[in-house]
Amino acid sequence: MSDLTSRLRGLYKVGENGEYGTRSFSDFIPPISIEAAKRIDELENALNLISGAKEVSENPLYLIQNICNEVIDS
Repeated sequence: MSDLTSRLRGLYKVGENGEYGTRSFSDFIPPISIEAAKRIDELENALNLISGAKEVSENPLYLIQNICNEVIDS
């Protein structure tokens, strides 16, 4: 799970670099955020499975661009 999907699920690092653990705000999460986190995780996993993938980034636009490039090139 990336930092982005953690935040979408309401989990935030406390302190610099998460030195005090995480805090959950999961009671206030709209369902669309949970669905977005799930889909981003699925995209990251799919990208990891693609043999030509060189790098996984936490930027979802970069992930989508890589997947589109792989599909177009194949």
